[in-house]
Amino acid sequence: MAAAVMGHYRPRERGALLLALLIGVGLVWYGAAARGWTVVSPVAEGVVAAASSTSPERAATPLPTELRIPSISLTAPFEGPLALGAEGEPDVPTDYGKVGWYAHGPRPGEVGPAVVLGHVDSFRGPAIFWRLHEVEAGDEVFIDHEDGSTTRFVVTHTEETPSDSFPFASVYGNIDHAGLRLITCAGSYNRQEERYSHHVIVYARRVAS
Repeated sequence: MAAAVMGHYRPRERGALLLALLIGVGLVWYGAAARGWTVVSPVAEGVVAAASSTSPERAATPLPTELRIPSISLTAPFEGPLALGAEGEPDVPTDYGKVGWYAHGPRPGEVGPAVVLGHVDSFRGPAIFWRLHEVEAGDEVFIDHEDGSTTRFVVTHTEETPSDSFPFASVYGNIDHAGLRLITCAGSYNRQEERYSHHVIVYARRVAS
């Protein structure tokens, strides 16, 4: 992303960084720590919940298997759908070389804002979305599906936003087209709070292949 400046990332001393964003039907979860998660109502933020998993298009939309962004030489397998843990905490990709999509929102290619999450780093170094900040408007994003088909998106804009003022409406609000939001952490890492100061968000729109 042209306007983004990557901070000096400080990996956790005990394990890898947890990506701090997930969307659920009726609720938006975003985490500020490895063990503590804040539950935020999109209604309070003026946000209409995104399309649910019961969307009429769901049966016709095959599962995503791979994300490709040629401009940053990125090929990222999908780990699978991200749901909620047994204690209500958001799941995140367990593999730092893969991405995940939130199962209760739209699948990539369906009408609505499909949310794809990936780690920026881990205790071992850069992770799958380390270069996400380099993506620019006009770049292409491809989602390959399990049936062999490919959905093509074009990036409309990107932003780096403070974690404590996340743009819920822009990211999670209902839209009349198939959209994609790619999200990872950014900025400086606060060891005491165990959180990053910012998030990088890439917005894309489905276009004809």
